Amino acid sequence: MVVGPIGSGYFLLQSRKQEKIDDQLHNIDVVWANVISEYDFLNLDLTQKPEAARFEEGSYNTVGICGLKSVLDLILAIGITKIESRILNLTDHLIDCLKAKKYTIISLHENQ
Repeated sequence: MVVGPIGSGYFLLQSRKQEKIDDQLHNIDVVWANVISEYDFLNLDLTQKPEAARFEEGSYNTVGICGLKSVLDLILAIGITKIESRILNLTDHLIDCLKAKKYTIISLHENQ
């Protein structure tokens, strides 16, 4: 999952795996964009769409989507490997500092 500015993000799921987790993914929001009769505003049947569109939250956050594109461009420009390496190095540094102060670290951290 990639999260950008408020109201924008990506969630990618292979359709063949959707069936395996369908019963675990529940959308509690019912809005015009995620129901079968999305443009029939007088229809009170609020059955949600069976596909991923059931997670649509209504009108698009256009400004947020532009911001999200910028975030993705930045991630791609820096490089996923560099970002991962930096995060792992910072995590190692934090753990070292905490251990030096006699804190107990409860973690599975081993460059994961």
